[in-house]
Amino acid sequence: MSIPTCRATRLAFLVDAAGYFAAVAESIEQATRSVFILGWDVDARTLLPDPRTAGHTISLRDLLNRKARATRDLRIRILGWDYSTLFTLERQMFPKLHLGWRTHRRVLFQADATHPVGAAHHQKIIVVDDRIAYSGGLDLTIRRWDTRRHLPDDPGRTDPAGEPYRPFHDIQVLVEGEAADALAEIARERWWRATGEAVREVSASVRSNPWPKRLKPHARNTTVAISRTQGESEVQPPLREVEATMLGEIAAAKRSLYIENQYLSSDVIGEALARRLDEEDGPEIIVVLPRCCAGWLEKRSMGALRGRVLAKLTHAKHPERLRCVYPSSGGEEVYVHAKVLVADDATARVGSANLSRRSLTLDTECDVTVIAGTDPESSAAIARFRDGLLAEHLGTSAGEIARRRNEGWSLVRIVDELGEPWRRLVPIEDECTAEQATAEAPWVADFADPEAPLDAEHLLGALGDKPARSKKLGVATGVAASLALLALGVAWMLGAR
Repeated sequence: MSIPTCRATRLAFLVDAAGYFAAVAESIEQATRSVFILGWDVDARTLLPDPRTAGHTISLRDLLNRKARATRDLRIRILGWDYSTLFTLERQMFPKLHLGWRTHRRVLFQADATHPVGAAHHQKIIVVDDRIAYSGGLDLTIRRWDTRRHLPDDPGRTDPAGEPYRPFHDIQVLVEGEAADALAEIARERWWRATGEAVREVSASVRSNPWPKRLKPHARNTTVAISRTQGESEVQPPLREVEATMLGEIAAAKRSLYIENQYLSSDVIGEALARRLDEEDGPEIIVVLPRCCAGWLEKRSMGALRGRVLAKLTHAKHPERLRCVYPSSGGEEVYVHAKVLVADDATARVGSANLSRRSLTLDTECDVTVIAGTDPESSAAIARFRDGLLAEHLGTSAGEIARRRNEGWSLVRIVDELGEPWRRLVPIEDECTAEQATAEAPWVADFADPEAPLDAEHLLGALGDKPARSKKLGVATGVAASLALLALGVAWMLGAR
């Protein structure tokens, strides 16, 4: 499947939230007409560097409120996922109260429920004056901030209750030009579906220049593709662009695939990677994941599916070309929340989509892929991005990674032999195999990581029944909502998505 490409006049990779939060706060401060914030979770308490006062922080709510009061023509529109009220204790209570009623009238908040039953809005997009746009895996929410050093006891890594949380790794990409226009169109369409308000495009003559002043672009005039996932519902057609384009990138890789993701539960992706490992001269594959799935429920759902995929990969013909690892800093796991796929020096994908069944078929997702083509500068930018990620995890420099590659080292050898005792990539050893997990509760995984809406017919199908206008279908209709809410709860309890 091919999707239209567009140009980014400037593009930057923002690795980890410290840099991203600073950049997005500065961009919002420069806005004159429009800010869109689309998120899976948007928390008013999120602390950002104050763009007006160096060395100080400001909450997201106060930043937006201050900016709206000071800028008469500005409208700030926030679109969050309308999650079930059963799970409000896990997130900030009453987000509309904090980001709607308690802010300026020009700050508009809408909880978006226009998705199939059991799905989630998972895109993380910010558009400023239709001039620049951020997209990737990071929400403007708590328990995300960290630096690229991932220090075990960083005092800045605490939540609003003062509780520390583990090191956290994630990535956004910032684009300008046609790519920003395309992301702005996604934001306007989502807002229209959720609210009925058709927002006009910001005229080019009044657009600000909200690119962060101290942020140097990593690529200029580069080609990007924007791919989406969207589950089918009454108000939206299905889209499976993420899955199709990702499979194309996996199939096209000649030398290496470098992957970072929170989950690895998609059989489709697992089979595609296994096919490449079956080839005699296929690419080496580095997969960076969280260390393990935590708790009984996660092990018996996402852990079961991950165990099945990992088993498939390790039993391929050439597992010596595979490394599945997690990052460690000072003996503590760095939690991987990033969604990245780099194929050779040819393409680099940064997005919101996990390598899970629901992210590729059901949830609302958005990925941005840099395509080098014949442009040597874009190819060099992709290589520097991948080398920088490896360097971050191994406690060295991107230049050192590039030097080793130029000497003929493979990525597998780099992962195996570089690194320090305090910063390294550690082989993953799953505690719970797929067979053990699915034998105890085979249906849990289907609800936690569904491939289809959790309506009555799909629910009974998952449980092994095929209702056809029977009493069972009527009963299922009555319980479908409850089971769907259970599934949403499972999805949340599996960790910050």
